[in-house]
Amino acid sequence: MIIFTPNTVIKSADINLNFTELKTKTDYLTTPDTNWVTVAANGNPQPSFMNGWVNYDTSYTEAAFRKDALGYVHIKGMIKNGAVSFDNAIFQLPVGYRPTRRYLFSTISNSAIGRIDIRTDGYVTVPTGNNAWITLDGIHFKAEQ
Repeated sequence: MIIFTPNTVIKSADINLNFTELKTKTDYLTTPDTNWVTVAANGNPQPSFMNGWVNYDTSYTEAAFRKDALGYVHIKGMIKNGAVSFDNAIFQLPVGYRPTRRYLFSTISNSAIGRIDIRTDGYVTVPTGNNAWITLDGIHFKAEQ
């Protein structure tokens, strides 16, 4: 950090160094929206759907997750048909993608309010909602360190 005072002489090398550091710290802002891990019906690749959950259909975003450069996990997709319960998971996030505390997210579920829980063991559950369809879009949280 440079503090400007009267009669301060600033070298162009110092300015360039600061811009390089700033660019490195903000590269995540321009990182493409890639590296999504798709939740699979057959468990290949992992993870797989559990307890009857499946993607809604091919006209909607499939269930997937990714971790960005700042360590935040993002989840997206539209699912249906599974068991709505505190104990029945949609899928399990792998180690490195799990939160340090349980998170609760409000969502839309068959045109009503639902809830998605992200547990510290990586299980993603739907304790409240309707299994006709539920969206996972907009879920994001800081991953474990």
